[in-house]
Amino acid sequence: MYKQIVRPILFRFHPEAIHQFTMLGLKILHRIPLFSSLIRFLYRYDSPSLQRELFGLRFPSPVGLAAGLDKNAEFYNELSDFGFSFVEVGSLTPKPQDGNPRPRLFRLPKDKVVAKEIENIEKLGVKIELDSVVGRVVTVDELMEEEGFDAVFLGTGAGLPHFQGIPGESLNGVYSANEFLTRCNLMKAYRFPEYATPIKVGKNVAVVGGGNVAMDAARTALRLGAEHVYIVYRRSEAELPARKEEV
Repeated sequence: MYKQIVRPILFRFHPEAIHQFTMLGLKILHRIPLFSSLIRFLYRYDSPSLQRELFGLRFPSPVGLAAGLDKNAEFYNELSDFGFSFVEVGSLTPKPQDGNPRPRLFRLPKDKVVAKEIENIEKLGVKIELDSVVGRVVTVDELMEEEGFDAVFLGTGAGLPHFQGIPGESLNGVYSANEFLTRCNLMKAYRFPEYATPIKVGKNVAVVGGGNVAMDAARTALRLGAEHVYIVYRRSEAELPARKEEV
């Protein structure tokens, strides 16, 4: 219901306005008898195994909420009902501060996130040469001998997919991770039909493999609307080849 109805409506408005509207709505609902108890019943989970002690302070769990959501400490009681172990508020300063100028909240479309990363790399002094196929336009030897480079790092990205030759792998709705991610990221299937790149994602998605690319495909499937995504891997979770932060 949220993804199909509520989220599209909310995203039609400025993020700062929606943030304020949502928080004020939560504050109003909190005044209704038993609403607070209902929220705590649905979201709080207390267990001795989750308790933490830090700097002489005891917390019921390691999960808290950073100050960015409620810098003026206007919604402390309301947010605490959702099971956060602690709720940070704004910093104490010796003199009054103006605070961050509006707009303080904004959304980063997918394209702008990548553009920002490229901009940061260029600020470090990296020069990006586009439309240059190494091996055809220029060889590694030419880069070393004629262009004067001391070293060449080949960061070619994902290679060609390797199919297993099992029945059904050519059926509709079955993709290699390369095709799936290429369609979504480079060909902008996530903005279909604005971009003419259809992509099929069902409610239940199985990703065969346990590497970093498999984790990318799993996250992408969730973002495209899959309700359940399963990682199918032949060994144990401890033996997954993907980086821990990816899992």
